[in-house]
Amino acid sequence: MTTKEQERQAIQKVRKIVEGMGENSYLATAMEGVLETAEQNIEDDAAYSLKGRAEVAEKQASALKRENEELRKALKEQQERAERLESRCNEAYSELQRYTLPDWMQRELDKMVQTGLERVNREIKEAADGMADAIGEQGNFATQAADHAKQYKEKRSEQSILKRMQSFLMNYKRKEQK
Repeated sequence: MTTKEQERQAIQKVRKIVEGMGENSYLATAMEGVLETAEQNIEDDAAYSLKGRAEVAEKQASALKRENEELRKALKEQQERAERLESRCNEAYSELQRYTLPDWMQRELDKMVQTGLERVNREIKEAADGMADAIGEQGNFATQAADHAKQYKEKRSEQSILKRMQSFLMNYKRKEQK
């Protein structure tokens, strides 16, 4: 059995022979890396070979190729999904635009609601004053009080609706600004 030192000496002899063949030597080209692998085997007490390394590299390359194909497929699927989501987003935005009030309409509705509230508040006060007057008068008290009470109730209902509309429009403006 040869010693590590004997193998090192053999590597040096082979190296001199290969170097003596020149740069364009077929043997020198084929031996590239072989002597370095032999030296590493001696140092590591291992049995590496260029053939074994090439086989490992081929397996790794094959595994990386499969992984690359899988990643490309997953990327394509995610790109298609992103395109579908973008399309759905655009559709939803278009649908939202159909339900968005134009600014001019919103301003007109605000004016109408405000005018309606002012009118209803005035009429509520008038109905309440009418009830108070009817209570203070003699004679048609019951009929007049009932009429004024009915007007008061109707105006309060109308006031409630107008306030809900006003609240809706204010909330709508806030949401639209976000």
